[in-house]
Amino acid sequence: MEGWRGQDWFYDGITDEIISRLSNSSELKVPARTSVFFFKGKEQDLREIGKKLGVATVLEGSIQKVKTKLRARVQLINIADVSHLWSEEYDRELKDVLAIQGEIALAVVEKLELTLLFQEKAKLTKRPTENLEPYNLYLKARWFWDKWTAVDIKNS
Repeated sequence: MEGWRGQDWFYDGITDEIISRLSNSSELKVPARTSVFFFKGKEQDLREIGKKLGVATVLEGSIQKVKTKLRARVQLINIADVSHLWSEEYDRELKDVLAIQGEIALAVVEKLELTLLFQEKAKLTKRPTENLEPYNLYLKARWFWDKWTAVDIKNS
């Protein structure tokens, strides 16, 4: 993810949330976040990434933040021929970041033509909070915690 320098905790948090939401679909195979994050920032052929993850499609994206605006670009890629199945751009106010995560997850499921149970759809679109400040603190704490160093765990 690109854009807002020094805010990896924010980008990783959004990625983690989308992974978590998509994993709630009984029809969708979603690799573990540690497997997905292994490829973060690495230049590698999507076919190889898909093969290593054991998936037929990959969701990739970028985020840009300018003042109070947020732009998320996401695309669903077919690993077999590296073709785009779907691409979308989301322009929102930063305060709407929680809604974007649900919208992206729901759009992916719809584009893959998966059937969702009522409970699964509710989990995809549920907002953990309406207050962005504590949510940002949570994302930052998770980011530090996931580094597994004594200093970073203390910072979390």
